[in-house]
Amino acid sequence: MCPRKNPKANSANELPTRASSRAANGAVSKAPKRASGRTANGTSGRAANGVSGRAANGTSSRNTNKTAVKATKKTSKISKKAAKQNEIPVPGPSRNDDVATIRERTKDQARHKRNKKIIIGISSGILGFLLIAGVAIGLYLVKLNSIISPSDDTSFDQAGLNDALVKAKEGEAFYVLILGDDARPGEMQARSDTIILCRVDPLEPQITLLSIPRDTKIYIEGYGTQKINAALAYGGQSGAVKAVSELCDVDISHYVEVRFEGVIDLVNSLGGVNIDVPFWTSYDGVSIGPGPQTLDGWQALTFVRSRNFPSGDFQRVQNQRLFIQAVAKQVLGSSAFDMPGIVETLAECVRTDLSVTDAIDLLLKMRGLNTDEMHMATAPSHSSFESGASYVVLEEEAFAEMMSRIKQGLSPIDEAAVNEDNPENQNS
Repeated sequence: MCPRKNPKANSANELPTRASSRAANGAVSKAPKRASGRTANGTSGRAANGVSGRAANGTSSRNTNKTAVKATKKTSKISKKAAKQNEIPVPGPSRNDDVATIRERTKDQARHKRNKKIIIGISSGILGFLLIAGVAIGLYLVKLNSIISPSDDTSFDQAGLNDALVKAKEGEAFYVLILGDDARPGEMQARSDTIILCRVDPLEPQITLLSIPRDTKIYIEGYGTQKINAALAYGGQSGAVKAVSELCDVDISHYVEVRFEGVIDLVNSLGGVNIDVPFWTSYDGVSIGPGPQTLDGWQALTFVRSRNFPSGDFQRVQNQRLFIQAVAKQVLGSSAFDMPGIVETLAECVRTDLSVTDAIDLLLKMRGLNTDEMHMATAPSHSSFESGASYVVLEEEAFAEMMSRIKQGLSPIDEAAVNEDNPENQNS
């Protein structure tokens, strides 16, 4: 019997052969091909084509591209910022330039805040000044109103006067009663020394002055036949308004009472009044020659008071109209800046229902008035002596015609009719 072969032994015995075979055929054969090939073509090839190639084409090109992209982005950002600030961008600014820009921007913002605070401070100061000025002006107007409409003056019946006056319609002409108060010392309520009905048309503008002789004969309820100047003494301001309103058949909207003593200060504050004095005039030791001249306060008072003329009171009322015309010319010719001061002076010599603001507003509206073309006349009348008293009696027909022309805004006297009756006046 042949001994049986051990397959493990055979496998063991065969291992060296396979290993050596693999070593001889695999390791040896692969080594030259793979190892040397990799070395020659792989390692060195990669080094030559890979590493060096990457270095030449990859690394350097990537670095260059990244730098370019960063620079482009940075330039783009700076360009956008510069465009917002309306500046020309400088490509590729340095870090120092960025810091300088930030500092400059910070300074601009600080300057803007500082300017804003200054503007707010100035505005607050102006508003504060206007507020204080407004309060001061308000107090000043209250003071003037208390002078021209004194609440503690028992001789000035404001409530009764308001009842007698009729409010003017907006945009229409209205009437003002002007009285000259020549009260003597100790008299609580004097008779009116001057009576003038004034029609005011602010739209034209035009003023008509109608003088009513102080001795004009009227009837006063409760007192019978009287002279019209007694209406103030018997019925106060409202009594005078009612008497003139009934006589002239018009509604009266405002009342102005002039104190003769205040004429002196008024004229002096205006620097005098320019008047063409028609006749030699004298009163209380003061004399004025005829002709154009500038009258001071005392001379002006003499001019409006004197009745030392052949026609007596008729010439005096004409002088008073000339005085009012001269004062109106001076006042309306003053600047708007001087107007409040003039009104203050006027307030010292008048009593009226008008507030100071209304008076200033009216004066400003009438500044376009040509005072040389003011309408002026005296109510047509004649003297009469009745029951031991001297009166002035109105000529009813002529007076009615005159009032009709006044209401229409015409001259009280029809010049054409006068020239027809007096041919000598046609060439004058």
